[in-house]
Amino acid sequence: MQWVRRVMEADDGYEPDPARVVEVANVGPSVGGFLVQQLWQAGIRAELAERYPTYGGVLRFSIFCLEADRERAVEIIDAALAKQRS
Repeated sequence: MQWVRRVMEADDGYEPDPARVVEVANVGPSVGGFLVQQLWQAGIRAELAERYPTYGGVLRFSIFCLEADRERAVEIIDAALAKQRS
């Protein structure tokens, strides 16, 4: 068990690249544009891209932004979705 813990907690040397584009959400078509607009209003440059569903699959969209904005973008998305649910 100690071996597993050592491997899982080891530093892999990963350092975030602030200029790298990352996916921050996988959403349905009804909220994709709304969430990107929320990110833009918060000063985060975000883009929406259609995901190609498999045969008979559900249409989904990915939201992308820079890795430097990832944490803030996820917080904004989570807050916007929570607000819509209430």
